[in-house]
Amino acid sequence: MSLLSRGLYEIGMWNNLGPLKHSFAAALVGLGLGTAAVGCGAGTRSPADTVTFNRDIAPIVFEHCAACHRPGESTPFGLLTYDEVRSMAPAVVAATESRRMPPWLPEAGRGEFADDRRLSDEEILQIRRWVEQGAIQGDSADLPSAPIPREGWWLGEPDRVVEMPAPYMLEAGGGDVFRNFVIPVSVSGSRYVRAVELQPTNPKVVHHAVMMTDRTSASRRLERQDTGPGFDGMFAASESQSPDGFILGWTPGKIPHEGFDGLAWRLVPGTDLVVQMHLRPIGTREAVGARVGFYFADAEPDRYPYLLTLGSQTIDIPPGVAEYTVRDEYVLPVDVEVLSVYPHAHYIGKEMQAFARLPDGSVEWLLHITDWDFNWQDEYRYAAPVLLPKGTAVVMEFTYDNSAANPRNPNTPPRRVVYGPESTDEMGNLFLQVLPQTSDDFATLNRSFALKYLDGQIEGFEHLLRLEPNDPLWRNGLGNALRLRGDLDRAIAEYRAALAAKPDYAQARYNLGAALQARGDAAQAIEQYRQALALDPDDPSTHYNLANTLQSLGRLDESAAEYRRVIAIEPGHANAHNNIGNTYRVLGRLQDAMTHYQLALDVAPNHADANNNLGNLLASQGHLDSAVGHFERAIATNPNFAQAHYNLGSTLNLMNRIPEGVEAFRRAVRLEPNWPVPLFGLAWILATHPDRSLRNPREAVVFAERAARLTENRHPAVLDALAAAYAANDEFERASDVAARAVQLANAAEQDDLARAINERLALYRQGRPYRFRTTDRAGVPE
Repeated sequence: MSLLSRGLYEIGMWNNLGPLKHSFAAALVGLGLGTAAVGCGAGTRSPADTVTFNRDIAPIVFEHCAACHRPGESTPFGLLTYDEVRSMAPAVVAATESRRMPPWLPEAGRGEFADDRRLSDEEILQIRRWVEQGAIQGDSADLPSAPIPREGWWLGEPDRVVEMPAPYMLEAGGGDVFRNFVIPVSVSGSRYVRAVELQPTNPKVVHHAVMMTDRTSASRRLERQDTGPGFDGMFAASESQSPDGFILGWTPGKIPHEGFDGLAWRLVPGTDLVVQMHLRPIGTREAVGARVGFYFADAEPDRYPYLLTLGSQTIDIPPGVAEYTVRDEYVLPVDVEVLSVYPHAHYIGKEMQAFARLPDGSVEWLLHITDWDFNWQDEYRYAAPVLLPKGTAVVMEFTYDNSAANPRNPNTPPRRVVYGPESTDEMGNLFLQVLPQTSDDFATLNRSFALKYLDGQIEGFEHLLRLEPNDPLWRNGLGNALRLRGDLDRAIAEYRAALAAKPDYAQARYNLGAALQARGDAAQAIEQYRQALALDPDDPSTHYNLANTLQSLGRLDESAAEYRRVIAIEPGHANAHNNIGNTYRVLGRLQDAMTHYQLALDVAPNHADANNNLGNLLASQGHLDSAVGHFERAIATNPNFAQAHYNLGSTLNLMNRIPEGVEAFRRAVRLEPNWPVPLFGLAWILATHPDRSLRNPREAVVFAERAARLTENRHPAVLDALAAAYAANDEFERASDVAARAVQLANAAEQDDLARAINERLALYRQGRPYRFRTTDRAGVPE
């Protein structure tokens, strides 16, 4: 590759050229393309067929080039003025005609994207004509305003700005650095974020950045264990993740999208923003910082997107292989709209294809990149959402070139390249942001894709372990995937293998405890949790799981102490607040229970369990309207929460809103057909309600018989409901027999009040009369 070609090839990443950039202008002149060949033409008027900078070229440059070529960005020269563009005119011609600039990797016609930076053939020809005609400036009245950020921000003044507390010093030279910076975000209540804008303070050393959120203290703890701001690692063991199905990233020249109020992610109090930067050292020591602007939506969205991740963790490319392909696909279980696509590979990636094979056999292209360039990876938003129906197969195929002929191959001579986080390793992922149509569709997609994802993780870790059999990190990772997949015995074996290789591996010790707990080995789980805490005393997750295990064994005082330790370390741990509330409620400390349920909801207002538990407590104290509100919020968050439906029905019945209560009971029964509690409640009302329009004796018998079978005919209250159902259906002899059995069971259990009430009903049945409850009565509920 000639000096000029190589220089033009890398023009967008000027800082990678090293000494070459100092001779770049001389090389252009020597090849007849230097600035000496360009006339100025300043201040002259020109005929209509003459191409001028102000009228014809500035609009092109401002729209397609200025995002990178402006002060504060990674490029060493600007393209905001006539003089700046004129000085680089021959290079601009060469870069645009080769389509290296502006950087835009997707092929035309293989997906229609918003903010397409690709120049049209006519625009490219205009630039050449302008240079050939002498690079005339033209009439100043024709010059449009240069695009600049409003008050320093492309999207205008943010609603909230956060920044790194201190800069990170990137040492000179060396390999790529993946560094995670933890930035607290202070909000008083839940907010919904429609857009974010990241501004690195030193973009010339930032290859790209990914923004994630962490609602735990895990990332802060990792930062405290490291020296200097942040902590290392692309695969660091933090709890950070992409928020609510959004890809938040920064690449050189990327102008952030302003987002939509109806499509936002939730930011809760106590959340940390984790900015992972891929840093590329240069010849000098550099300070790196960042600030982030948040733009809030006006209201909570009614739909949330989901991130589908296709790819491979089994990449293993021999040296010299020019065509190595990985493939993955997933069949959609529901209809979705595809909003954006983000492909990712490293240096020897070559071609990327992503398409949808529809149920009718037709193909819809999602993305096609024929010349992948690691330097210009980006997320691509579709100009209009792509609707894919249920049954569509989403397919990705990535091809890699590990030959010496690949000019981007970082290894000379080529070497074996395997999956891994370093830039000299390889990756192959396709991220699709999709929008399910309903909350039920979202849940269906999540259940389905989680299994597919875990299977891919298992396959990937097994491959990595074939390369490095004793690596404790890979053993622990495989154990996690197996545990989440439900294969507890294999997971436990992998954790033990990780600990054999690294006995002080606290995370593997914790995970072993979690697997033992899931298998029902509570005593062994407690032992592992205590050993993990000896290695890492301030890990809130270990304290939390230990507390849960102790609670399950009825060791409530001990469990409460562990929950308090969790909250001391991580005050915003909503689950710990909820669970210690449960413990306090059993211990009779009702005010403490209510306080912690409310603290859980202060952190996570849509916490379904906390809303249900607080609703129960409020209902027991007679605050029925407030209780109904919490049950309804629990159901809005989790429509399949059978217990919340039942509790809502019970409370509505107490408020004499019987028809609504019956419908809530029916929903609970549909969700949990073998749960005797709502079966009993529904049977009782359908058998005994004084309003004929609400009674249904035949249904009452069906529900009551099922509840009796599930409780093995041993629960007096359930048999009481069954007897009432038989009587309502005019089967008085059967009603009398069942009621007599219910009285015996109630007496044996010393439930004197219940025995007395059933005896009164038994007398009615023996007279051939059904029982009708008064609306002021309160029926007993089986435990």
